[in-house]
Amino acid sequence: SEELDERQKRVVALVEELTAGIPADSKARTNEQQAQWLLAQLQDWHRREDKATFWEGYRLAELDDLDLLEEKAGLAGLKLLERLVVERKIPVDRYAFAKQETEARVEQDLYYKGEKFGSVLSIDPVEHTIDIKKTRKTAELHPTAVYVWERPLKVKEQTEALFRVGEWVAANGIEAAGRYRAGRDLLLRKRPRLARGETLEPLAGEGPKSTACRIVCALENSVFAIQGPPGAGKTFTGARMICELVKEGKKIGITALSHKVIRKLLEEVVGAAKEGNQEGVRCIQRSDVEEPTEAIAVARKNEEGWAALESGRAKVLGGTSWLWSPEAAFEAVDVLFIDEAGQMGLADVLAVSQAARSLVLIGDPQQLERPLKGSHPDGAEKSALEHLLGDHKTISADTGFLLPRTWRLHPTICEFTSELFYEERLQSEVLTHSRVLEGHPCLNGAGLWFVPVEHEGNRNSCAKEVEIVARIVEGLLKPEVRWFRDADNRRRLKEDDILIVAPYNAQVADLSARLQKMRIGTVDKFQGQEAPVVIYSLTTSSPEEAPRGMEFLFSLNRLNVATSRGMSAVIVVGSPRLFEPECRTPRQMQLANALCRYRELATIVDEADL
Repeated sequence: SEELDERQKRVVALVEELTAGIPADSKARTNEQQAQWLLAQLQDWHRREDKATFWEGYRLAELDDLDLLEEKAGLAGLKLLERLVVERKIPVDRYAFAKQETEARVEQDLYYKGEKFGSVLSIDPVEHTIDIKKTRKTAELHPTAVYVWERPLKVKEQTEALFRVGEWVAANGIEAAGRYRAGRDLLLRKRPRLARGETLEPLAGEGPKSTACRIVCALENSVFAIQGPPGAGKTFTGARMICELVKEGKKIGITALSHKVIRKLLEEVVGAAKEGNQEGVRCIQRSDVEEPTEAIAVARKNEEGWAALESGRAKVLGGTSWLWSPEAAFEAVDVLFIDEAGQMGLADVLAVSQAARSLVLIGDPQQLERPLKGSHPDGAEKSALEHLLGDHKTISADTGFLLPRTWRLHPTICEFTSELFYEERLQSEVLTHSRVLEGHPCLNGAGLWFVPVEHEGNRNSCAKEVEIVARIVEGLLKPEVRWFRDADNRRRLKEDDILIVAPYNAQVADLSARLQKMRIGTVDKFQGQEAPVVIYSLTTSSPEEAPRGMEFLFSLNRLNVATSRGMSAVIVVGSPRLFEPECRTPRQMQLANALCRYRELATIVDEADL
């Protein structure tokens, strides 16, 4: 369109202005030059993402049924079973589909040869059925294969916010006093500026929550990051920081990639205020999908949310980047909290940074990443927290704060997690030490176990591993097996106490069919959750047979999330051949080493002993 062409001309001109005089060799750049160069590359971040998404749509539209059967976005072998309902000439049809690895989810749009076919109302991976709400145009169309595709959202406000920051820096310099200080500090990886002579280092006898609250109340037009490893209480800490700021009369914003994450933090804020008998912590959420509660109001328009803050009717306002990017939101709050900042792209964080004088980033880049679609210049592909961490796994004491203790993981599990993912900076709280199992023939105490299962030719499902997992579950649920949550809390395990993880949806479906009352899903489903016992079915017979390659099955982030859900026991079930990959790159060696280290630390259990 003419509007896009005109914007692209503006971006090209701004990029040239921002990069003028900056060496092409990144090693020859100063920190300031690198930050300004990165700002230039972020100007086109959203266009690159959208372009890749559109090209993916064109590619999917050209695939035939056999291709879509092998495509994770595809849904093939469709057969009409029945018409469930018709409302206003729009039917809901139920189809059977072939057993396959599919990423189709409820509320996603389905496409057929480039045209929207309908949307997913429900999908049953066990029975292999899907209910599709059609359109009037497709009411009588019954293709044998469709695919999911997410049309890019309109991001004009975000791109314009980035452009305003870029224009200001081009005119004034990346280090100048004035506007967009927090966002520029983020690009520069600046140490947080603190008032009243406060320090980032914990004071004598000061716990992590108190340290974080003291620091955030002293922030001066700056950025402060908190990295929260599994079970370390990042949401708990963030909510109490917000309550402390409200006590000081500050206006607070919350943002994240989803309304669900924002609502979770708002609910924690409400709980923290109630716990501390603090009045006046009035919360409001800008959302079209969330409903109001007694404690959290809802604004259906941006202007309603901004007005509630301005008038004092609300002290805390939550919303996605579409709330915080418009120019009308400039410095609408004193501090903007960005939850799951390990997943939110640096470009989006920079766009929303204009809404606040100071930023607080909360998250953990060592857990699940946000998948990118486009190809970006070096550094522009990172999340905000990844950018701050640089080449490290944990946040430096100069730029932020690592929550150092987990309230979830038994020390034996924590030792593995800390060594592999947190540079040995994570420790277990004392109360986790007594979390053990007893009464099982070979799964007593706490820690890591590995059950080797020989099989061949399995890619995304494995019947033999399903049966081994079922046997483990059966043994753990026997009345003689007990779990100690703490020294005074000893009880039998229930179905809800066991979390079963698999890398592929096809294996999840098979496990769900075999174990119908259990909590079963892929890693993505369980981030933020916990259970006394985690069972991880690796599924694939060998590295060469892994769908999506080693990078997916051996992913460090996914291994971290899967194993760190367990409070007392982590049991990995898998083929021994997965521990003998033929690595061709340093990255593949790094991936393989993590899984091999798990086996080194784990107790080996013969399947015959279960």
